[in-house]
Amino acid sequence: MSSPAAAAIAAPAVPAVAAPAAPSAQRRDRRKLRLGDKIHHITEVADRVPDETLALRYGVTKRAIYGVWAGWSKILDAAARGVPLRAHCVQVCWFPLIGELLYEWFMRIRSMGRKTMPISRIALQVKASQLACLHYPVTTFSASNGFVDRWVKRRSLGSVHLHGSGGGIDLLEGEWRTAELREKMVALDPECILNMDETALLYKLAPTYSYVLECDSKETHGTELQRAEARVTLVICVNATGTFKSIAVIGKASQSVCFRGQTDLHVRYYSQKKGWMDSTVCAKWLADLREDWGAFNSRRGSSSWTTRRGTMRRRQMTASTLIGCRRIRRHDSSPATKA
Repeated sequence: MSSPAAAAIAAPAVPAVAAPAAPSAQRRDRRKLRLGDKIHHITEVADRVPDETLALRYGVTKRAIYGVWAGWSKILDAAARGVPLRAHCVQVCWFPLIGELLYEWFMRIRSMGRKTMPISRIALQVKASQLACLHYPVTTFSASNGFVDRWVKRRSLGSVHLHGSGGGIDLLEGEWRTAELREKMVALDPECILNMDETALLYKLAPTYSYVLECDSKETHGTELQRAEARVTLVICVNATGTFKSIAVIGKASQSVCFRGQTDLHVRYYSQKKGWMDSTVCAKWLADLREDWGAFNSRRGSSSWTTRRGTMRRRQMTASTLIGCRRIRRHDSSPATKA
């Protein structure tokens, strides 16, 4: 026997490589069926509607249809007991009074507007335990995770990730306050309506996302600059027509190095030990704003500043700046203001 043939016989058999499987269908998002949906399922299954049709119609799997039909007696019993059709859980609640009172407390918290506090699982468990001690002093009650989960499903509630600070704003209150402010500004000259706002500039803060090589993605870490708190405050004031603009910077240094020797700056600089706006800086800013406003009217060639209309403009100017002053003093944390 030749050597190539002997080598072929002695070599172990290579396992056959399976053909790549066909790409699976895109996984659908699981849908939570409500009690009303389950009753519809039971009715349609009784009418001999195919399970495939129901699964496509309601966005669920065939197994979910089988489970609903298998537990049809419990579902109809829950509807007869008065369980809301929007509920996701049909299990019997052994402490219905606690569930009702806990829901009333939950709705009271949610109706507090901008004073609404986040409601966590621990807060629900503590409140349920308090209600149990008050109404069931003898019976043993455990505000477990299962109790909270079933209570949430019965009330069609959900847990969300909170982000931003928009939850501290009452939209209804903001609407009527905006309408009241617009009513006051009907007879005012748009050029004399000023709006001032502040913003923080964290000039040393590094970005939290960065492009790296794929091979270094697991070994790349952040730096301390991603938590840097060095900041300056920008104060921007603009009138309604956009013809007048005033920009100021508030920093910690009494005399900033970057502004040293500059005489023709387009911004004003103020120093404060924390780089914030306080009552002292606000008084300086108002005085400089009046100076800038006077220069603005001089450039326009308006001589009505000393006439009757000019008196009206000064009053409008004072009213507009007082609005911004009140907003600043509300957030002022300086010892002088607290005193």
